[in-house]
Amino acid sequence: MNTFTERCLDMQGFAYLSREQKARLAPALRFTPAACTSLVMAGLVLRSPLLLAATAAFALVGSLLPRAHPLDLLYNRALRPILRGPALPPNPAPRRFAAGIKSVPLFIAAAALQAGYGPIAFAIGLFLATVGAVAAITCWDMGSWLYRIAVVRSVAAFRRAGKAESM
Repeated sequence: MNTFTERCLDMQGFAYLSREQKARLAPALRFTPAACTSLVMAGLVLRSPLLLAATAAFALVGSLLPRAHPLDLLYNRALRPILRGPALPPNPAPRRFAAGIKSVPLFIAAAALQAGYGPIAFAIGLFLATVGAVAAITCWDMGSWLYRIAVVRSVAAFRRAGKAESM
């Protein structure tokens, strides 16, 4: 595993794992973004608001329940025994945040497609598919990166402000 992939997995919240554990898990952790990307693309090609909404619901469930992302469950229960790969661990906060923020535009794309606004649905869907493909190929996840910017940096700034006030 290269340093870039390791840093990407750390950004997703897997910094608590050893380098060896991350190297073993990296291929398996690519399954969910690859599957989500495939579902989004299938929803667009088939012009299926239902498939886009189902994918959004999967992401939303994954954001709320660390051990219950439907595609992680599919991997752990059906594919892992066949592939003899490692079990996916519960999703850390940055990865859940990423799933949650991706669910919103996916629901919007589904609604736009249902309402006859295909170009809007396709623009949103293609953007999300690109983001998902990047995550599946490189392990760099835009949602986890946004989590680091929005949450981690904000908490650090809040703590610094609190220390400054107490002096």
